[in-house]
Amino acid sequence: MNGWKTNEDGSFAVNPVVGWSSATFMNGMAGGLRLEYALNFELTRTDAVQLVMTPAQVRELSGVLLEMANRMDEQIAAEKKPSTPS
Repeated sequence: MNGWKTNEDGSFAVNPVVGWSSATFMNGMAGGLRLEYALNFELTRTDAVQLVMTPAQVRELSGVLLEMANRMDEQIAAEKKPSTPS
């Protein structure tokens, strides 16, 4: 996964998402997405990033997120399948 930031131990540097909101700008020419995230896993410190996208980018991102959710569901379901005896 090229371009991802990592911690010193090589694990991915990630922050838990704790909220989001959206808005439209410029009479629908742009969409805004505010992602709120925790700076620690205790969720006591937070920050946010505010992004602006075109309608095409919003559609593409929503598709990518839906695909990710579907893959996550499939992986969870595969983990819950009982193993068959040999």
